[in-house]
Amino acid sequence: MKALGAGGVVVSPVWRDVSTPTLAATMDAMVKAVQAKIFPMGSEIVLHRLGVSEVTLGCPLLEVNLRDDCAECDA
Repeated sequence: MKALGAGGVVVSPVWRDVSTPTLAATMDAMVKAVQAKIFPMGSEIVLHRLGVSEVTLGCPLLEVNLRDDCAECDA
């Protein structure tokens, strides 16, 4: 569900898990999932679980940093 806010900005709710796990617990779980090769490093699933917004995901700087980090791991 999206709504048009002040100044034509699109506003949409982001629903979170009602159990409210801590960021540390979620980060630990995602690190372990990446280490176990369940998810690739920089996966949108991992970033979404960590609370990274879609706006931030579209940031070119984030994409460059993730690409650089992945290249370093492959070397």
